[in-house]
Amino acid sequence: GEIAYGGIVSLLKDNNFKVINVNLLTEDIPEEVSLIVISSPEYDYTPEELTKLDKYFERYKWAIVALPTNSPSLPEFELFLNEWGVSYGRATVLDSQYKLTADYSAVVSGPASTDKLLTGVGYVVTPVSRPISILWPSSDRFYGRMTTPLLSTFPTSYARPWGEDQTIETYERQEGD
Repeated sequence: GEIAYGGIVSLLKDNNFKVINVNLLTEDIPEEVSLIVISSPEYDYTPEELTKLDKYFERYKWAIVALPTNSPSLPEFELFLNEWGVSYGRATVLDSQYKLTADYSAVVSGPASTDKLLTGVGYVVTPVSRPISILWPSSDRFYGRMTTPLLSTFPTSYARPWGEDQTIETYERQEGD
Protein backbone atom coordinates (compact mmCIF):
# COMPACT_ATOMS: atom_id res chain seq x y z
CA GLY A 1 0.00 0.00 0.00
CA GLU A 2 2.28 2.78 -1.14
CA ILE A 3 1.62 5.94 -3.09
CA ALA A 4 4.24 6.17 -5.86
CA TYR A 5 6.30 9.34 -5.98
CA GLY A 6 6.49 9.94 -9.70
CA GLY A 7 9.23 12.52 -9.22
CA ILE A 8 11.56 10.02 -7.54
CA VAL A 9 10.88 7.41 -10.23
CA SER A 10 11.51 9.95 -13.00
CA LEU A 11 14.72 11.12 -11.35
CA LEU A 12 15.98 7.56 -11.04
CA LYS A 13 15.11 6.69 -14.65
CA ASP A 14 16.70 9.92 -15.89
CA ASN A 15 19.90 8.81 -14.12
CA ASN A 16 19.95 5.36 -15.77
CA PHE A 17 18.47 3.36 -12.91
CA LYS A 18 16.33 0.39 -13.85
CA VAL A 19 13.10 0.82 -11.87
CA ILE A 20 10.97 -2.17 -10.86
CA ASN A 21 8.06 -2.59 -8.44
CA VAL A 22 8.29 -5.23 -5.73
CA ASN A 23 5.31 -6.35 -3.65
CA LEU A 24 6.82 -7.37 -0.32
CA LEU A 25 3.71 -9.36 0.57
CA THR A 26 4.30 -11.79 -2.29
CA GLU A 27 7.89 -11.27 -3.52
CA ASP A 28 11.44 -11.17 -2.22
CA ILE A 29 13.67 -8.22 -3.06
CA PRO A 30 15.88 -9.39 -5.96
CA GLU A 31 19.62 -9.70 -5.17
CA GLU A 32 20.58 -7.22 -7.91
CA VAL A 33 18.48 -4.40 -6.41
CA SER A 34 20.83 -1.75 -5.01
CA LEU A 35 18.34 0.97 -4.04
CA ILE A 36 14.78 0.72 -2.76
CA VAL A 37 12.26 3.53 -2.46
CA ILE A 38 9.70 3.33 0.32
CA SER A 39 7.27 6.11 -0.43
CA SER A 40 4.31 7.10 1.75
CA PRO A 41 3.24 3.70 3.07
CA GLU A 42 -0.50 3.63 3.75
CA TYR A 43 -0.44 0.50 5.94
CA ASP A 44 2.00 -0.84 8.49
CA TYR A 45 4.38 -3.60 7.43
CA THR A 46 3.90 -7.25 8.42
CA PRO A 47 6.66 -9.18 10.22
CA GLU A 48 7.31 -11.08 6.97
CA GLU A 49 7.76 -7.84 5.00
CA LEU A 50 10.09 -6.42 7.65
CA THR A 51 12.17 -9.62 7.53
CA LYS A 52 12.58 -9.11 3.77
CA LEU A 53 13.68 -5.50 4.33
CA ASP A 54 16.11 -6.65 7.04
CA LYS A 55 17.69 -9.14 4.63
CA TYR A 56 17.99 -6.42 2.00
CA PHE A 57 19.68 -3.96 4.40
CA GLU A 58 22.02 -6.63 5.74
CA ARG A 59 23.52 -6.73 2.23
CA TYR A 60 24.59 -3.10 2.85
CA LYS A 61 22.19 -1.59 0.34
CA TRP A 62 20.59 1.86 -0.14
CA ALA A 63 17.09 3.18 0.55
CA ILE A 64 15.09 6.34 0.15
CA VAL A 65 12.36 6.41 2.78
CA ALA A 66 9.73 9.13 2.37
CA LEU A 67 7.29 9.47 5.26
CA PRO A 68 5.38 12.72 4.77
CA THR A 69 3.67 14.54 7.61
CA ASN A 70 0.28 13.04 6.78
CA SER A 71 1.52 9.44 7.10
CA PRO A 72 -0.69 7.15 9.15
CA SER A 73 0.64 5.60 12.34
CA LEU A 74 3.10 2.84 11.37
CA PRO A 75 4.32 1.45 14.72
CA GLU A 76 5.94 -1.73 13.37
CA PHE A 77 7.74 0.08 10.54
CA GLU A 78 8.85 2.91 12.82
CA LEU A 79 10.24 0.36 15.32
CA PHE A 80 12.07 -1.33 12.42
CA LEU A 81 13.60 2.02 11.40
CA ASN A 82 14.63 2.65 15.04
CA GLU A 83 16.47 -0.68 14.99
CA TRP A 84 18.41 0.61 11.98
CA GLY A 85 19.22 3.89 13.76
CA VAL A 86 16.57 6.23 12.31
CA SER A 87 13.67 7.98 14.01
CA TYR A 88 11.05 10.13 12.28
CA GLY A 89 9.56 12.94 14.37
CA ARG A 90 5.86 13.83 14.48
CA ALA A 91 6.46 17.32 13.16
CA THR A 92 6.73 19.27 9.92
CA VAL A 93 10.07 20.72 8.83
CA LEU A 94 9.74 24.42 8.02
CA ASP A 95 12.22 27.11 6.99
CA SER A 96 11.44 30.79 6.51
CA GLN A 97 14.69 31.50 4.66
CA TYR A 98 15.35 28.42 2.49
CA LYS A 99 11.84 27.69 1.23
CA LEU A 100 10.01 27.66 -2.06
CA THR A 101 6.40 28.10 -0.95
CA ALA A 102 4.53 30.66 1.11
CA ASP A 103 3.84 28.15 3.89
CA TYR A 104 7.60 27.35 4.29
CA SER A 105 6.98 23.59 3.88
CA ALA A 106 8.97 23.05 0.66
CA VAL A 107 12.39 23.19 2.29
CA VAL A 108 15.69 23.22 0.44
CA SER A 109 18.19 20.63 1.71
CA GLY A 110 21.82 20.07 0.85
CA PRO A 111 24.13 17.06 0.89
CA ALA A 112 25.17 15.92 4.37
CA SER A 113 27.64 13.42 2.98
CA THR A 114 30.31 13.13 0.32
CA ASP A 115 28.95 9.71 -0.56
CA LYS A 116 29.12 8.60 -4.20
CA LEU A 117 25.32 8.46 -4.34
CA LEU A 118 25.29 12.27 -4.15
CA THR A 119 27.97 12.96 -6.75
CA GLY A 120 26.99 16.12 -8.58
CA VAL A 121 23.99 16.88 -6.32
CA GLY A 122 23.62 20.52 -5.32
CA TYR A 123 20.40 21.10 -3.44
CA VAL A 124 17.22 19.09 -3.11
CA VAL A 125 13.69 20.36 -2.42
CA THR A 126 12.02 18.26 0.27
CA PRO A 127 8.33 19.22 0.47
CA VAL A 128 6.17 18.45 3.52
CA SER A 129 8.99 16.67 5.31
CA ARG A 130 9.25 15.15 8.76
CA PRO A 131 12.39 15.60 10.85
CA ILE A 132 14.69 12.59 10.96
CA SER A 133 16.99 11.82 13.87
CA ILE A 134 19.98 9.55 13.52
CA LEU A 135 20.01 7.54 16.75
CA TRP A 136 23.77 6.84 16.77
CA PRO A 137 26.71 8.25 14.79
CA SER A 138 27.31 6.69 11.39
CA SER A 139 30.75 5.54 12.50
CA ASP A 140 29.23 3.53 15.33
CA ARG A 141 27.51 0.27 14.55
CA PHE A 142 24.66 -1.20 16.55
CA TYR A 143 24.61 -4.94 15.99
CA GLY A 144 26.44 -4.33 12.72
CA ARG A 145 23.89 -1.78 11.51
CA MET A 146 24.94 1.59 10.15
CA THR A 147 22.96 4.61 9.00
CA THR A 148 24.43 7.56 7.14
CA PRO A 149 22.44 10.76 6.53
CA LEU A 150 22.58 11.93 2.92
CA LEU A 151 20.75 15.27 3.18
CA SER A 152 20.61 17.97 5.79
CA THR A 153 18.50 21.09 6.14
CA PHE A 154 20.02 24.47 6.89
CA PRO A 155 20.45 25.82 10.45
CA THR A 156 17.44 28.09 9.81
CA SER A 157 15.13 25.06 9.50
CA TYR A 158 12.97 23.98 12.41
CA ALA A 159 10.43 21.32 13.26
CA ARG A 160 6.86 22.32 14.09
CA PRO A 161 5.09 19.65 16.17
CA TRP A 162 1.69 18.64 14.84
CA GLY A 163 -1.16 16.29 15.49
CA GLU A 164 -4.22 15.22 13.56
CA ASP A 165 -6.42 17.64 15.51
CA GLN A 166 -3.97 20.57 15.20
CA THR A 167 -3.54 23.22 12.56
CA ILE A 168 -0.54 25.44 12.01
CA GLU A 169 -1.56 29.02 12.80
CA THR A 170 1.72 30.66 11.75
CA TYR A 171 4.73 29.42 9.85
CA GLU A 172 7.16 31.80 11.57
CA ARG A 173 9.51 30.14 14.04
CA GLN A 174 8.10 30.12 17.57
CA GLU A 175 9.32 29.07 20.98
CA GLY A 176 9.25 25.28 21.15
CA ASP A 177 9.99 24.75 17.42
